Amino acid sequence: MAVMLELHRNKFLSFGLLNSSIITLLHKKECSLEVADFRPINLIHGAVKIFAKVLAVRLAPLLPALVSQVQSAFISRRSIHENFKFVHNTARVFAQEESLVGVDEN
Repeated sequence: MAVMLELHRNKFLSFGLLNSSIITLLHKKECSLEVADFRPINLIHGAVKIFAKVLAVRLAPLLPALVSQVQSAFISRRSIHENFKFVHNTARVFAQEESLVGVDEN
């Protein structure tokens, strides 16, 4: 909890301690002899995981105001289909404007 308090107060001087991690190799097979027989995993420091989760939870309500409506990835209650509809409707508006401009020029 002291780490979170220091991060909140912006007095944490060295993020190097928080960014430390352990990389280890897990066996894919019982007789692992080749490099391809291992799977690397990264075990990051627990405080970083907690800090990232707290930050994500606190930012989640603000995301709709911070992120454009046309951005749909990783935003809850938004769908890629909305982007398709947006592009489709925009193309339709441009086509209508183009046809009106063509009528005005004749």
